[in-house]
Amino acid sequence: MSDKKKLVSLSGEPIWKHKERTKPFELAIGDEKTLEEISEHIEKHVGPIQMVWHEIISDLVHIDLHYISPSENRDFHVFVTSGMSDKPMNTPEGAENCKYAELLVSLPSYWPVAEESIKDEENYWPLRMVKRLARMPHEYDMGPFLFEKVADSHFYNFVTAFWFFAFITGVILTIFEINM
Repeated sequence: MSDKKKLVSLSGEPIWKHKERTKPFELAIGDEKTLEEISEHIEKHVGPIQMVWHEIISDLVHIDLHYISPSENRDFHVFVTSGMSDKPMNTPEGAENCKYAELLVSLPSYWPVAEESIKDEENYWPLRMVKRLARMPHEYDMGPFLFEKVADSHFYNFVTAFWFFAFITGVILTIFEINM
């Protein structure tokens, strides 16, 4: 990029352009043992799983969403991925124990999550985004985004955009490590 003029935002920060994905489609089937272990972990540390949205056709990793409804002690919906940890992710030095991780997104209790409501993109977008984020480390050979700045990729801009939208809508995204 040295012979091209670098793009910068009004704040002076660089604007990164993502490269096209080079990996071909790779059909993925979820690992039942891992799914069971993640489900047990969710039930122990987050709460009872009310429903699991299973992917029908999966690319690279099989990403499911586990739904935990609001409770007396937690006034928000929780969705936890499973499948991101089916394959190891590249990690920066010092974060090798984070090769296997899942994502968690919390939505305000007033967020419509009924099956009929989720069909509307206005309600579904945070779930679509978290599923996309869970697949991206495997599409672009990256590690969990909270542990590294990815300079030359769509991933960094995507996460920045997600955080912006999450902030204005009350969505909370968390990453957690899977130790098995």
